[in-house]
Amino acid sequence: MDRPVSKVSRPCAPVAVRDALGGEGCPRCENPSLLLGKFARVGGNDKADALRAVAACHDKHAKPVTPVEPQGAECVWARLRSRLLVNLAGGVLENAGLALHPHFGVPYLPGSAVKGIARHAAWCEWEGAGRDAAVARRLAAVFGFPTGDKKKGGLDEQLRALGEPEHAGCVAFLPAYPEAGVGRLEVEVATCHHAKYYQSKEPGAKAADDESPKPVFFPAVAAGVTFRFTLVPLRGCTPERLEDARRWLLRALIINGAGAKTAAGYGWFEDVTAEVQADLERQRAEAERRKAMARLEKILADFTPPENDADVPAAIEEAKRLRIEAESLRADPALIQRFTDRLNTLRKRLPQESPVEVLRRRWARERDIVKDAKRFPTANAEMREAMVALFLEPGTLPHRVYDAILGGLKGFPGDAQKAICDAVKDREGGRA
Repeated sequence: MDRPVSKVSRPCAPVAVRDALGGEGCPRCENPSLLLGKFARVGGNDKADALRAVAACHDKHAKPVTPVEPQGAECVWARLRSRLLVNLAGGVLENAGLALHPHFGVPYLPGSAVKGIARHAAWCEWEGAGRDAAVARRLAAVFGFPTGDKKKGGLDEQLRALGEPEHAGCVAFLPAYPEAGVGRLEVEVATCHHAKYYQSKEPGAKAADDESPKPVFFPAVAAGVTFRFTLVPLRGCTPERLEDARRWLLRALIINGAGAKTAAGYGWFEDVTAEVQADLERQRAEAERRKAMARLEKILADFTPPENDADVPAAIEEAKRLRIEAESLRADPALIQRFTDRLNTLRKRLPQESPVEVLRRRWARERDIVKDAKRFPTANAEMREAMVALFLEPGTLPHRVYDAILGGLKGFPGDAQKAICDAVKDREGGRA
């Protein structure tokens, strides 16, 4: 079949501008919004290439937008299940407009568009509820009155009949931006196979198969991109009205879709608010952990041992506390070991206790004494001597345990009992 001759493409940017930006295609342009809206070529077969250049510019130069969350704001996160088309009309490329932020270059949904789809979802609820007056009043409270829906079958007329005064809405709908990134742009194509048939005004026109297909290229936001939607309560807003706005917005995104060509499957979202909030909470916790780790690192770097021995016990307690904190933060084992080394260094400056003193402090409970006594045969000579010394102190708990061992303490090993008895006899010069 014959194809029509393409029109000669022509650049929209002046020669001086094109030369400053690197010549044809403006490769030095660092603003995808400017490249799409002002510097693209129109006509000919360059449209797809021009859009690919915009997507490449976006990938290289777009910057994430810092989230704005005023006090009391309600945030909703939704992930694209299909490609999103925003502001399809407009721009120097016919049917190739896309809402790109003029400064950051990221795709976004203008606040007016967000409010518009939420208001339509509210209107659908009002219609589905049999045009209930209570729903109409809630809708007017959130979006303002008049609602601007002149073709919505009498909503404003009903509100006027109810005596609703004119007023602004109590919820502000901020622009929606990609969450934690810049999103991703792709080049979409739709091909019309029967352009003459659709353009014909003849009642008997037929779609013939001899027409040349006409591909139409346009930019789209890739599926899988998550957007943050922010609702801000204004004067007179109640939690109930803010919840209405949130619910209507989610209904709009999930059921009705956003942007252009929603009937063709574009612009459908899924609610991922819980998932994103959990991820943000993990990120905040990790940031706090890293901040605490940096503080511990600084404490270690700034540490100087106490000059006076009297200050050593307090320094030991502080080192214990810091090591416990490092362990609770799941710090790197090397960092925990540094606190352990610091603790051991400080402990060496304390007056050394004799084995008997160490054992007397540890033997506060009967089960601790029995536990150590069972290991008597394998203990070193110094520890065995300390055990015997405490066993022979009359009127003490170790002495009572010793008597129980001699009397055949239930479950006590026979070899340990014999070893203890032999050691006591040696200590007392062979006396039983």
